[in-house]
Amino acid sequence: MTQGSRINFDEPIPEMIKRLKSEHKKFESNLVKVKASIEDNNITLASEIIQSILHYLFQIESGKNSVLSRR
Repeated sequence: MTQGSRINFDEPIPEMIKRLKSEHKKFESNLVKVKASIEDNNITLASEIIQSILHYLFQIESGKNSVLSRR
């Protein structure tokens, strides 16, 4: 998840769709890992994954991980 989910108006639409699908799959994969960790009673790992997700989302919202911030 390197670019973030913000819109880059210079990015071709097919590329944006690919990127967003990839980000969605990574996010979904992380949620599956959180669920498995909780089921295995590994709350520490679940918490670490959730923290990394939140950190990424806060970066996007603050513009630090956004392609628009590089314009």
